[in-house]
Amino acid sequence: DWLAGDYPRTVASFQISGWFDDDYPGTRSAWAMMQKRGTLPNRLLLGPWRHDYNHDRQLNGYSFGIDALRDDIWLLKQKWYDHFLKGVDNGVTDPVVEYFVLGANEWRTSAAWPPKNAENKAFYFHSQGTANLHTDEGKLTEQPAIGQEQAETYVYDPKNAPKNWYTFDLMTRWSDMQSYPYDFRDVETRGDVVTFTSAPLEKAVTLAGNVKVVLYASTDVKDTDWWVHISNVKPDNSSNRLSVGTLRARFRKLNDPDYHAFGENFETEELLSGNIDDVVRYEISIPSVANQFNAGDRIRIAVMNAQENYSFPNSNTGGDESRVVDSIPGTMRIHHSKRYPSHVVMSVMPE
Repeated sequence: DWLAGDYPRTVASFQISGWFDDDYPGTRSAWAMMQKRGTLPNRLLLGPWRHDYNHDRQLNGYSFGIDALRDDIWLLKQKWYDHFLKGVDNGVTDPVVEYFVLGANEWRTSAAWPPKNAENKAFYFHSQGTANLHTDEGKLTEQPAIGQEQAETYVYDPKNAPKNWYTFDLMTRWSDMQSYPYDFRDVETRGDVVTFTSAPLEKAVTLAGNVKVVLYASTDVKDTDWWVHISNVKPDNSSNRLSVGTLRARFRKLNDPDYHAFGENFETEELLSGNIDDVVRYEISIPSVANQFNAGDRIRIAVMNAQENYSFPNSNTGGDESRVVDSIPGTMRIHHSKRYPSHVVMSVMPE
């Protein structure tokens, strides 16, 4: 096992990625692994970029400001090599992490990622069973449910799955970025997408780090996918998705639901019962991001069962998804009550 040998511990890594980079989830997992197992210094640089990093100050009309581009990356790389290959004492390992905060459009530094002073804060789902019918019906609050709340019930049909982006042309144009800054309110208004949204913020809230949805759900099929995204809803009701995560139901019993970097994780496979009354608890990790929700903005979590054009929609059959040719609609229920407190946990910076 190479993880048990000297190789990962004795390699210094300088990792560079972006919030809209297809490979960022891998960067995040690699960073967690190196922090746990490595002995040499590591450095992390996270910008508002796609995979072709440090090329864009704006994407799809979303502006990140003049400071989005760095003029020192090649210098930092040279200093990194000089330090570790030539023994030059040039301070290249400090600061450890530099990350760009969307919304504030500024760079910040930290001794760790997520920042050590970030607080894990829970926001709970609430509604009267209609959060899939209107984007403003579902609520997101810091108070858990005190009793029974009606669950959302809807049908997910793989033949009419929610889209990742609105058009295939956009996916072709930005082929190296899947998370993509885009106004997702057109997707969020679908009847097979359930949204939970905070009240307008009285003051700015800065998310910097991990996001995890703890979801209580049930279905009448043997398998399905759960997709969750977090978005920044502006006063004009536009909904800019910040990051998205997914979990296939049959692989729900993870050793490491946060990073997927430790343990067996996806080696344990167990289909669902197919009984709509069997409520299952899922932990769905959304790749971390840094974003400042400004006063008047709202925080939204959206739950669905597919993101067509991101991955092939789950057939719901419980069969081998690499071979199955048929699909079946599935009835889905999202539960949020005192017994089943569906919620999101976010890394929030102190005021």
